[in-house]
This record gives sequence, C-alpha cells and structure tokens, in this order.
Amino acid sequence: MRIHHNLLLLTAPFCALVQIYPAAIMAMEPETTAGIIAAQLHRRGVACTAPREATRDIRASKPHEAIWTLRCDEALYEVRLFPRTGARIRPLSTAAGQELGGRCGKD
Repeated sequence: MRIHHNLLLLTAPFCALVQIYPAAIMAMEPETTAGIIAAQLHRRGVACTAPREATRDIRASKPHEAIWTLRCDEALYEVRLFPRTGARIRPLSTAAGQELGGRCGKD
C-alpha cells in the first residue's frame, strides 16, 4: 500500500508538468529561417537588426554548401553556410539599394 502512495506522489507533479509544458511551448515565438541565418551574421559581427526574408538558392547550393539570400533592414546578403565551419557572408546591396561588389571580409 505504501508503494502505491509513493508512486502517486511522484506521478502527480509529472502529470501537472506534462499539461503545462505544451502551453509554454506554444507561448514561445518560433524561430524563423531568416532569424537562424541572421544569427550567423551576428556571430561574424555583421549588422542585421531585423531579418525580413531568407530565400535558398537551390541551383547554386551544393551538397555541403547551402546558399541563402538574406534581406535585412541594413542590406541584402548572400550567405554560404558550411557544416561545422560557419558561414561566408557577402553583401549584395545596401538598404538604399546600392549594389556592392566584393566580399564582406567576414570569412
């Protein structure tokens, strides 16, 4: 009888937690693809305060190199993602619409 009582004491908090957990997950804002790619820019010291849209360039991408175009408030970037090594970032244009050439220098 004592075993059942202890088991009941352990399962009651667990059941309450299981009921609360999905509500907590739904309250969190899901991370978008643009936000995930913008995090790579932040790690490299590149400004992207408000990532707007991320589009994958399927034709240019390779098996171990995903290429994305990321639109931020500051500029438009080409981001090449490599497994375990990070990203190469190249600005394509500024927020004013000026096209940029060359590389960002954040390899």
